[in-house]
Amino acid sequence: MALGLALFLVPVAGLYRRESLSWEALALWLQELGWAGPLGFILLYGLGTLLWFPGSILTLLGGAVFGLWAGTLYTLTGATLGVGLAFLTARFLVGPGPSEKCKAGWGNSRPG
Repeated sequence: MALGLALFLVPVAGLYRRESLSWEALALWLQELGWAGPLGFILLYGLGTLLWFPGSILTLLGGAVFGLWAGTLYTLTGATLGVGLAFLTARFLVGPGPSEKCKAGWGNSRPG
């Protein structure tokens, strides 16, 4: 329940504070992190994926801040993290209900 509430409130808070968010501020923050910048970007991309933030914006940011090859690597890692987080969130928030419905549906459509 708490995770579901957080998944709702974080985007709403982002909309409320959108005037203070900018490309420059985010790029500067990642550069100020130093060696932890790539890790921060990967975590940011993973959470962005989970919170329905447009991936194209973060992908362009990764390329602009880290360069082509490193940005590609960090973007793919962050996207993979985000997909994993989305899967786990759906798995544990929704529960076995949809899975049971899918099993029931597959059982009726098998030939033989």
